[in-house]
Amino acid sequence: MNATNLSQFLDSGKVPAFFEQIGKKVKFKKGEVIIFADEPIKDIYFILKGKAKQYILSEEGRERILFILKPGDIVGDISMFEQREAGFYVEAIENLDLIHLTLSDLQESMRKYPEFNLYILSSLSKKARNLVDQLEDTCFKDAETRVCDLLIKLAFYEGKMDKDSPRITFRTSQQFISDMLGLNRITTVKIIKNLRMMGLLDVKGTKYNKRPFLVGNVCHKRLLVF
Repeated sequence: MNATNLSQFLDSGKVPAFFEQIGKKVKFKKGEVIIFADEPIKDIYFILKGKAKQYILSEEGRERILFILKPGDIVGDISMFEQREAGFYVEAIENLDLIHLTLSDLQESMRKYPEFNLYILSSLSKKARNLVDQLEDTCFKDAETRVCDLLIKLAFYEGKMDKDSPRITFRTSQQFISDMLGLNRITTVKIIKNLRMMGLLDVKGTKYNKRPFLVGNVCHKRLLVF
């Protein structure tokens, strides 16, 4: 299957139905842990509905979020063929509807259906690219720019238009932003406060609204309204 055929397969809506044929539906409630860092991965999951976070913990208990997993994402694919501990946690941040597959089910499907292999590779490639982007940001961007970039991404991928301004509808907090970026919460609080004082950010409860301004040396790009 070439790239065009893979794209057609992914866009056709066949992926969820395919997973349903080879697995079984399960549910996890918000706050439940699906994968534990100190346990090997024996099963994977395809997300039908809801969101989860994949994260690591420091020895001091500090959390660093690696990915926000959404419908269409695979849970557990990064370490699924390694015979060792997962090394990360996956926790539901919303109620989840999933398709559960054992590793034997997955391996059998990969042998039978070449397009499924490409879907798995596409998923792994996307996560690898995300990790490279995170490393690049950590090495070469200051904290303020990283916060701005994250808010822009959340507005773009998790937002909706409110009059002329995009709004983040995903439940967001200063601690969540800190955990996504590996920043000290005090640093994040200061940055958020500065953005609000500059008139670039509105905060209502735990939802962030941004105004379309050019943030000069802060972000070097146009911030959207959250």
